[in-house]
Amino acid sequence: MRDTRATIARSVLALALGLMFALPAYAGGALEAAAGAAPAADTSSLRRTNELLLPREFDVGWHGVERRNKVDFQVGGWAGLTMASFRNDDNDRNTADAVTSLLLSDMRLWSRVWLRDGTNAYVRLRAIGYEFGVSPGVLSPQLPNDGLDLDLGYVDSKLLGASYRIGRQYIRYGSGLVLANTLDAVRTFRQHGNFGLNAFIGKNKPRELDLDPNIAHPHRIFSGLDLTYQRADDSKLFGYILAERDKSGQPTGISVAGQGFHYDANYAGLGLDGRFSPQVDYHAEAIYERGDSFAIGSGTATNNIGAWAGIGSLAYHEDRPMHPVYTAEVLKGSGDSGRLPGLGSVSANAPGRDDGNFLGFGRYDLGIALNPRLSNLRVLRLGGTMKPWEEHPGFEELALGGKLSFYRKDDPSGGISDPQATLIAGDIGTGLDLFCGWRIYSDLSWNLQYGIFNPGTAYPAATHDSTRTLYSNVTWSF
Repeated sequence: MRDTRATIARSVLALALGLMFALPAYAGGALEAAAGAAPAADTSSLRRTNELLLPREFDVGWHGVERRNKVDFQVGGWAGLTMASFRNDDNDRNTADAVTSLLLSDMRLWSRVWLRDGTNAYVRLRAIGYEFGVSPGVLSPQLPNDGLDLDLGYVDSKLLGASYRIGRQYIRYGSGLVLANTLDAVRTFRQHGNFGLNAFIGKNKPRELDLDPNIAHPHRIFSGLDLTYQRADDSKLFGYILAERDKSGQPTGISVAGQGFHYDANYAGLGLDGRFSPQVDYHAEAIYERGDSFAIGSGTATNNIGAWAGIGSLAYHEDRPMHPVYTAEVLKGSGDSGRLPGLGSVSANAPGRDDGNFLGFGRYDLGIALNPRLSNLRVLRLGGTMKPWEEHPGFEELALGGKLSFYRKDDPSGGISDPQATLIAGDIGTGLDLFCGWRIYSDLSWNLQYGIFNPGTAYPAATHDSTRTLYSNVTWSF
């Protein structure tokens, strides 16, 4: 076995988690999105996409609390079974894969109670079980969120013209690059004409994986403010600021004098979202990051963060049989020559030098085989979906699609989130994702995805074999 086996296994776990909780682009978001996101996250593309795979449970709109005629109570949930197969996760067919497969069971039970004044309380429990297939001699990964826990739990209310949500909730800013996570938070929203103002403060949910795999028990405080201006035609201008403060403890066995791990970041984002025409949606967002990161091997010596990211996307919806949709996405996350391969929060730059590598606390769908973070990365994605049998009974809600991705480093000397891309070269490679989504019945859906990644010149000659991932999920809502 190679010395990098543990690092590869962590990368595969990150991939597995991305697969479990991310739906394909045409589905319009993750399961958590059903529980409500910040106003800036509600992009035009999400509003118009197909809801084939979303469970039949949606957020009531926390900023729209209104009086009701009676006390009301609802319950529901969903159960999902996910199977994933990984092949050549280290891009080397001659080396046995650390993790070869995953079987995931996911059950969520929710209830909501409304009072007459519009106040409502929501609780969702989550029970997750993982079963990994591993190569001989490799220990099965242990994930912190295995088992039963409180997935979401909050109260919505209104006071003095402002709406409030207090408790465990899902929050996403913009396209989700800087933040898309479940937090224990207090959030408030106020609408004045076409302007909406949203603010929150919260901390990360316990028993979750951290941005930095060295941190076993993350404790990060987030606070944010976003302002939106929405026109009658549904187009939107939005801006936000987000601050993250790392209060995590030092990793076990590593002294502070040898290496610090805290990562404090501030983000400012500005974006546009809407439609050029009834058929064409657009989304554009620019993000600037400042803060402090620790220099590797220098104890508590820090570097100033100066990084940025951007995204631009178009979606063209044809109004003809099979309703094809064509998409194009361009993304960039700045890089730095002082960043080592693999995901982490420390910088290899000398102390006092700027850290130009962008790191966010959210995720964005960039392909299921490579599944990189938008860090030292430039990506072009071209895709399309269609409903080939929409006029045939039983197959009206079946969609087929695919996306072709081209990956390049922003700084050829720096690393990316895949620890195998160790060479000084800009070409990371290409990826192809194919998917099929079918809402068989109103409460039963099936999702099949296949991804292949072909490494480029940023990978050593021994790691030029294609990575292949097969993913299948069945979800029953009740």
